[in-house]
Amino acid sequence: MRRCVALLVVVPLGLLGCGRESPEQDSPEVAEAPTPREETTSERVAPAAPQEQPSPEAVEPAAPALPTLAQLEQALRDENPRRRLEAVWSLPKRDDLPAPERARLLLEALEGEISEPTTGPPVTEGAYLPASDFLKLHYTRTLGALGPEAIDSLREATASDKPEVRARAFLALGYAGQHDVIPQLRELLRTSEHWQVRNDAAFLLGELRAREAVPELKEALRDSYKIIDEINGRRHEFYPVRQQAQGALKQLGFTIERGEGVDEFRVLGP
Repeated sequence: MRRCVALLVVVPLGLLGCGRESPEQDSPEVAEAPTPREETTSERVAPAAPQEQPSPEAVEPAAPALPTLAQLEQALRDENPRRRLEAVWSLPKRDDLPAPERARLLLEALEGEISEPTTGPPVTEGAYLPASDFLKLHYTRTLGALGPEAIDSLREATASDKPEVRARAFLALGYAGQHDVIPQLRELLRTSEHWQVRNDAAFLLGELRAREAVPELKEALRDSYKIIDEINGRRHEFYPVRQQAQGALKQLGFTIERGEGVDEFRVLGP
């Protein structure tokens, strides 16, 4: 025993020992854990730099989701006419919806407005048009702004059993730049009972440079529809269809001279 102790003192880490089996039969030794020590400055690993976060001002807010088709249909039936108008004005930009689908929405809204006109004050401040006329005006003009893919839908609407729907479909085609509707526009200027239809027909005949419509435009210089409006406490009268006819004739190269009477005009040709 003493000899064994002496050997352990001399060779503390050796594999010799009293009463032990040979090294070939030993089980693997577990390496001792290194003694902890303080790291030197050169051995320390610098911590990873934190990722730079964008400032709140640099983060663009997410674009609001566009209304779905069902939401647009609901908006076009809203009791508030201003909300209806906002939905109407958004449709020409909705390229994610097929043009025929957008035309359907507008034509349905137009038919609904013709069947049950909106009552109440003007839709926008300072507008002289009654709410229903204002809405129908914008339905019609927006239909013409839907692009070429909506043309077939507008042509189908010209066969409607409702005369005003037919008339406004022809106007929409005129706003879309379709010259083949000039005969129908001349007819509307002559015979429509709706002053707004006559008004738009006169305007479009000038825009389409329809020289064949000069007789109808000259006749429209005596259109009887008059609007009386008060601006800043002063009473104003004007004849919208006459003014549109004058503008159209000027676009066609004519000069308009007023006579002494309200209904007196001289049209000087180019």
